[in-house]
Amino acid sequence: MLLTIDVGNTTTGVAIFDGDDIVFRNKLATPDEVSNKFLRSLIKRSLLNEGDGIIVSSVVPLLDESLETGIQELFGQKPLFINHRTKTGLEIKIDRPDELGADLIAGAVGGLYFYPPPFVVIDSGTATTFGAVNRDHEYIGGAILPGVEISIKSLAANAAKLNRIHFNVPDSIVGKNTEDCIRSGIFYCNLG
Repeated sequence: MLLTIDVGNTTTGVAIFDGDDIVFRNKLATPDEVSNKFLRSLIKRSLLNEGDGIIVSSVVPLLDESLETGIQELFGQKPLFINHRTKTGLEIKIDRPDELGADLIAGAVGGLYFYPPPFVVIDSGTATTFGAVNRDHEYIGGAILPGVEISIKSLAANAAKLNRIHFNVPDSIVGKNTEDCIRSGIFYCNLG
């Protein structure tokens, strides 16, 4: 079994793998502070056994210490936090490897598991990111742009007649009301 935790700016996701099969998954809003109560609500502890692996991808450094402490208290072991030094089979060939987010590393390594390179990994969250991996299994760079959540917040904050909406995939590219027009614009802009 392998417990994976993905701490993003907006949401924190967890998946428990039994080999290649996902046997449990959950997602909650990323908290201001990690507590054991949060971890318990995120994770089905009964699925894990002593010696099972725990890997964390976090882009919220302020939560890392409390997350590590909580995991150690609940499971009696220290998790592996992904960073540019983690041995993954991916070589990071950018100017400042220490700036590359754990989410981008995890996405590129996941891409290598499923697809032969070269490829581009696209992740749409708080930010939308593009990460390029070449034939030699090297992460060679990418792009970062405002994602769905930032776009929705920005529209609501800067346009007097536009309210913050809950995002879901639009039924049509042509919206018939303001909320659907925002959904369509944000969705298709992020696809492009």
